[in-house]
Amino acid sequence: MRKEFLAIGLICAVLVGFSAFAHADPLNGFWSISSSGEALIAPANKGACSVSGAVPASLYEATLQFSNGNIIVTGLGIDMGATNCTSINFRGTGSYTVTEKQDGTFEANGTFSSSFVGRGAACAGTQLTNVAFTATGKTGRRTLTITTHGLDSGTYAEGPRAGPTTCSAPVTNLTMDGTGVKF
Repeated sequence: MRKEFLAIGLICAVLVGFSAFAHADPLNGFWSISSSGEALIAPANKGACSVSGAVPASLYEATLQFSNGNIIVTGLGIDMGATNCTSINFRGTGSYTVTEKQDGTFEANGTFSSSFVGRGAACAGTQLTNVAFTATGKTGRRTLTITTHGLDSGTYAEGPRAGPTTCSAPVTNLTMDGTGVKF
């Protein structure tokens, strides 16, 4: 009888521990994220791109689901240089860690990558890889700020809607600032 109570007590302690971890993550849940800034595009390694160097870039209409260190990205739109890929074209995954501070704020650092799921030649060749980000906010609030700072951040591509891709080039840096709202 004593062993059963001990086993039940241990199971309850484990469940409470997991539940407490889920509640301690101030990012846990769904966030609408958008950011804008600049991409640094290297010379084309395939074809001839119409842009290179520092170009305007934005990530828009993205929904990020944060859950205990894991990220699922849906509906990510990527606008970079001469290529605008609407939000139905990309999904992604990533990971993060959170540091809560004594003043009631938090800082999350992580990375995410995109994968193409839509149509369109230029969009199929565009990809974000291990983009680093920092998100900061006040615990319990439904807003945050996000900064991306990704070296060797993926591939830029151009081409007509129906294809084929006419060029591709490495994205050597991606720096953006933006906001997020929890829903």
